[in-house]
Amino acid sequence: MSLESDPPRGVLELTLADIETYVRGKPGKQLLTSFKRFVRFLIGTGRIDYATGENLSEFLKQVSKAT
Repeated sequence: MSLESDPPRGVLELTLADIETYVRGKPGKQLLTSFKRFVRFLIGTGRIDYATGENLSEFLKQVSKAT
């Protein structure tokens, strides 16, 4: 994920590939925990659809197990 995106995108426009690139480049359980909580918030408040949230959650679980 590049902070220099042109044009800049909002957080809800991020793709799984963007998040994967970012998370894999930053080690640490705290980052993964924060992302998991954020995804739960997005699902719970209806900001993203359930299927998208589940895909993100599953990816974060896999990364968590690998670290």
